[in-house]
Amino acid sequence: MITIYHVSEHKYKSVIGEGAVQSFNKMKKGTQGAVKGAIIGLSYLILFAYAWVLYKYDDKNKMGVITSVSVALMDIFNFLLYSSEMVDSPAQVVGLLIINRVLMVVLGQDYWIYGYVMLYLLYGFVFVF
Repeated sequence: MITIYHVSEHKYKSVIGEGAVQSFNKMKKGTQGAVKGAIIGLSYLILFAYAWVLYKYDDKNKMGVITSVSVALMDIFNFLLYSSEMVDSPAQVVGLLIINRVLMVVLGQDYWIYGYVMLYLLYGFVFVF
């Protein structure tokens, strides 16, 4: 607390990311869309690279392809949940994203289907409530 007391308000806001958010919000809508598109494109490029490396170097293992396609579909699904206001806050969306990624990979190559079953049960509960 003592070190935070000696930091200026501008530096403190910059450290917690408020400056980045405010500068992003001040951008034109077209520029914001381009930044968002670049981030999404980069993330899907990383997913594609993950799937390719796993397939190429792990005896043609298709688990990377299954996971990559599932991540893309669940991202679209979470976007639709947030857009329809079924999920109230960005924090809830991030929580759902973390949970679905963990459930996709936590049970490994042999029991991955059970993680997906739990994932779809979770989203079924989200729809019900």
